[in-house]
Amino acid sequence: MTAQRVSLAEFNDGPAEDAAAALSRVLACERWQRVLVAGRPYGSPRELAATSDGVVLALGWPDVVAALTADPDVVPPAVSESVAAAAYRERFGVPFVLEPTGRTADRIEAALAERRAADEEAEQPVIRRELAAIVRNCFVKAFV
Repeated sequence: MTAQRVSLAEFNDGPAEDAAAALSRVLACERWQRVLVAGRPYGSPRELAATSDGVVLALGWPDVVAALTADPDVVPPAVSESVAAAAYRERFGVPFVLEPTGRTADRIEAALAERRAADEEAEQPVIRRELAAIVRNCFVKAFV
C-alpha cells in the first residue's frame, strides 16, 4: 500500500477517475473505491477514513481476497518471509495482515501464531478489521 499525498479538496472535486486512482494507491479494491468515490464530498480525512472502515468491514470475502493478493506490502515485515506466514497463507488463502503500529516483532509473531489457530469463520472478521486499520493509517499519509 503506497500513498501519494492528495488534498481532500482535489479528491472531492476532481473527476471520479482521478479520485478512484488516488484510492487505488491505498487499496486495490474496486468495490471499495466505487463506494468511497460515490460518497464524495467528505468533510475531513477522518470522515473519509471512517467511511472507509465501514466499507472494508462490509466487503465480501472475494473482494478482501482480491485486495490482499494485489498488495504484497500488506504483510508486516517482521513475519513476511516466515514459515508461519506461509502456513497462514496456505490455511486462509490470504496473507497475514496486522496493523503493526506500536507492536514489536515478538508481538507480531505471537499474533500470527494465535491467529493461525483460529478457524476461518472467526479469522475473516479479524482480517477485515486489520485491513481497515491499515487503510485508515494510509489515509493519514495520503490525504491532507
